[in-house]
Amino acid sequence: MSQFTRSAQKRPLLRGWLLAISATLLLALVTTATPSLAGLAQASGTPNPIACKNPTSQIAYPAGPHGLFELGAMGPLAGAIDQYALRNPLLCGVDVFVHWSSIDMGPSADPRYNWTAVDKEIAPWEAAGKEVALIVSGASEGGTSDQATPTYVMSHVTMVSCPAEPPVPVFWQPTYLDNWRAFLQATVAHFASDPHVAYLRFGMTVDGEGYLPGVHQLSPACADKWDAFNWSTNMPRYIQGLLAFEKTLHSPHAIVAALDYADMSAAGQQAAASGVGAGMEGLDKATATAILQHRPCPFWNWCSRYVPLAKKTTLYLQTLDNSNPSGVVHSNPPSNPELTGPLPPLLAAGVALHAQILEIFPADWLMALDPQYPGYAQYHALYLKALVTAAADLN
Repeated sequence: MSQFTRSAQKRPLLRGWLLAISATLLLALVTTATPSLAGLAQASGTPNPIACKNPTSQIAYPAGPHGLFELGAMGPLAGAIDQYALRNPLLCGVDVFVHWSSIDMGPSADPRYNWTAVDKEIAPWEAAGKEVALIVSGASEGGTSDQATPTYVMSHVTMVSCPAEPPVPVFWQPTYLDNWRAFLQATVAHFASDPHVAYLRFGMTVDGEGYLPGVHQLSPACADKWDAFNWSTNMPRYIQGLLAFEKTLHSPHAIVAALDYADMSAAGQQAAASGVGAGMEGLDKATATAILQHRPCPFWNWCSRYVPLAKKTTLYLQTLDNSNPSGVVHSNPPSNPELTGPLPPLLAAGVALHAQILEIFPADWLMALDPQYPGYAQYHALYLKALVTAAADLN
């Protein structure tokens, strides 16, 4: 056996040893530090072990954004997130939700786009040295009304109503598509000079996602409504056109796209060719179990189409919902948190799939970091260890 071969064999062991040391150091720091840990590390002359903005060769696509992000906390969890997560070095940044309707005042307004509320929301994160990702919605998911599409657009397009979903536009209609593209262009321009912006995700359909409401829930009534608009042909064309348009924006910040399970291959390859990242927002217990057991994952085995994209573009994953740390299912049918399952295997599965951005719900950060959060005493050690391990791989 040559010296080169022996050295090559040692590299995985050496990298594993270094990551283990990094994870151990991070765990010690996080469990003993004050909220200003990053400042403490700098003041002591020790480099901050979390360098989320730096290119790193340990991820599949080194030039892209990477790390652990918190899905924007608003409402009752906002205060706790500010206290326990905002300055924690495990957290690279925050995902901020932006509704098109809250910014676009209409074509006759001057100025047309009002960014005041978004700029105010991201200011504390930027002041803390964190990165910001914007999840921009052109239509709403869930609820009873579309809160994201501007009224002036809704009044000129056909809306489709499906069970348990608000009415949403037929996305490929010119009035929707033309104004949505104009808004994407304005968003890129507004944040172009902001060094804290890590990535932008523009929803292909509802919220920041890429699925067609109702169709994959096998609702015949809903599928029939979309059939009237020839969705099986028009939807792929719409996604292809939107990805091509995003390439023309030449954004100084990464753009990532949420893709449907069934479209992960074709749209994913086009996204990569367009310089656009890709991912999805339904990482759950069943999927994580399949990944960690090296079995095909549910829903068209989308994992097999996802992994080949790893070295071509930025990949992200978001958990389905708040995790269920006990893993116990009480409901029939199971609730979304029950389907999501515990956080540690979700993070391990995301890393195994070569996702380099993991978007994690606020409650899961608090389970690890907030002593007042319900379940902290029982689960925080497991959650903290899982976050530290994932951060050592991705941040």
